[in-house]
Amino acid sequence: MLSYWVGRSLVERNADRYAREADLRFSLVRINEHIDAIALTSGEADEARHIETDIAGVLQALRRLVKGLTNLTWITAGYGWFTLVAPILVAAPLYFAGTLTFGGLMMASGPSYRSSPRCAGSWTTSAPSPIGARRCCGWRVSGAPC
Repeated sequence: MLSYWVGRSLVERNADRYAREADLRFSLVRINEHIDAIALTSGEADEARHIETDIAGVLQALRRLVKGLTNLTWITAGYGWFTLVAPILVAAPLYFAGTLTFGGLMMASGPSYRSSPRCAGSWTTSAPSPIGARRCCGWRVSGAPC
């Protein structure tokens, strides 16, 4: 649930990135098609400012996307480490009390590494990033807003 809450903003961030990249491509193509007119009217400085603005928009969108992906990675990595460490922390008092051997402690923690609940749960924590990108692409193709 936490990964969904953190990852749901990736759809909007991906859409913003794709829109900024499209604006930049459009500007570059427009300049390429009108290069003679731009040169004759000495409009290079204006076009350079326009391109710099578009590049700044792309970089800003990429920074937002990287920040969202970093937050999602913290959640997914934290979940993975929690599922490995939690059984050891639960069994540690028995080990320190002397009622559980070190082998028993490792056996208590071993199944959590390959257990099906961990595998099933890890899909839900790692899926929001690719799902968000696919939803954004689908919305862009259909023309629906994100």
